[in-house]
Amino acid sequence: MNKIENYYNLDFLKIIFTIIILLYHFIRKMGFWCEGAYAIDLFFIISGFLCIVTFNKTLTVIDFIKKRYYSFVPFLIWGILTLLFFKEFSIEKILNNIILTPVWNYDLFVSVAWYLNVLFWLSLCLFYLNKIMKKEYITWIVSLSVFISMSLMIAHDQWLVWPKIGFLNGGWFLGIMGMGVGYLFSLIPQQHNNQSSYRYLLYTVLEAFFLCYTVGCMFIKSWYISPYFIFISSCILFFLFLQKKGGISQLTDIPFFMKLRKFILPTYLLQQVPIELFYILLNKNRSLFMSYPYLTIIVTTIAIIGWGVCSYYIIKFAKFLFFKMQR
Repeated sequence: MNKIENYYNLDFLKIIFTIIILLYHFIRKMGFWCEGAYAIDLFFIISGFLCIVTFNKTLTVIDFIKKRYYSFVPFLIWGILTLLFFKEFSIEKILNNIILTPVWNYDLFVSVAWYLNVLFWLSLCLFYLNKIMKKEYITWIVSLSVFISMSLMIAHDQWLVWPKIGFLNGGWFLGIMGMGVGYLFSLIPQQHNNQSSYRYLLYTVLEAFFLCYTVGCMFIKSWYISPYFIFISSCILFFLFLQKKGGISQLTDIPFFMKLRKFILPTYLLQQVPIELFYILLNKNRSLFMSYPYLTIIVTTIAIIGWGVCSYYIIKFAKFLFFKMQR
């Protein structure tokens, strides 16, 4: 297995699909059709893969929890503080965010953080299984979990809402399914040997097709069939980029995207503030914004990303001051 530092092209995919999720959360208010919520499929697949590739046997469960929790809780707290200007105060929802209660987005103050809740607990489960079990047993457990989750998801059209069993809803079953598939992909040996120009061209065409198809299904209504096709297409796209045998996966396998990776989490987690501002402005000047819809989309997207980048440096500076005071 290659070192994780070499999978820069996965950062490229995460950047693209983060932008899709941002668009999903505001362009529907403008009357555009969008199913960008299913971009989260790829994040779960990548996360399941990275959980195994980056597994560290020397790390204790407590250390794992601390490392994961401290990596995003400053952004979460900043998101809560800034959202207080736009949302009604709810101590219950805020606590659900901070202690990562396994609830759905409408029970969270920072609603988009439902993904982090699912990711945190499922990552912890995978880590713990790797600590105590042999790989063949883990593979059986994960395979069975993927099969059960997929069966439940296929029985319902609204993947992110239903099925619902206790606190487990479609988001959790999607997480189990996606991270499980990512785990199974990690078992496939990666081969990046020299290949013929014919195979290089073939893989390039396949990468371009599945990238365009996966993204297109979320924005072009005539392309959209069902969430299953988006999930399957995301799996194939991920596998192709993992192989790095085509032109797109090789061209995007550069450190530049790794440097941008640090902005993905704050941009995703803190998107609600600029989007809430957008809703206010849209309600007051709808005719103006709808006169230039694509310009509005571009400017709003840049504003959301800009807020995420600024927030990253704000939190970084706050951490610097905190540790300086501790000395």
